[in-house]
Order: sequence, then structure tokens, then C-alpha cells
Amino acid sequence: MVKSILSFGLVIILMSCATQESHISVEYKADTKTFWDYKCTQDCSWHKAGYNWAKKKWINSINRCWWNNQSFIEGCYQYVQDNF
Repeated sequence: MVKSILSFGLVIILMSCATQESHISVEYKADTKTFWDYKCTQDCSWHKAGYNWAKKKWINSINRCWWNNQSFIEGCYQYVQDNF
């Protein structure tokens, strides 16, 4: 019984985290878009995706930031730097 209550509570918490809108800003400097200090090649969408992925997965170390896209990895790195 206690296990099911805890499981239900965890599901509710995870659902509320997933539905919250992420407020990630993109800075614009002299016609160059950046995501914090990382330069974006287009609209910074890969950086934002990496940041949001790290947030969703509760990534707490840059050693856990992996993907086949450097911008995605940089977004993940930024999340770790901001939160740990």
C-alpha cells in the first residue's frame, strides 16, 4: 500500500515537471545568436533541446551529457553548470 502511494506521488511529481514550460532565454549579440556563452548555428534549438533533456533526466554531471550533436551536448553542459 505504501509502495503504491509513493509510486503514485512520484508519477504526479514527474507529470507536473514535464508540463511546466521551460523559460530558456536566447541572447542576441551583434547579429550572432548565443545560448549563454555557446554560439548557435541557427536558432539554438539543439542547445535548448539538450538543456531541456538534461533537466528532464535530472542530469547532474557533464559526464552524462552525450548525443551525436555538439550543440545538444553544450545545452546539457549548461544545465549542469546552472544547477550543480
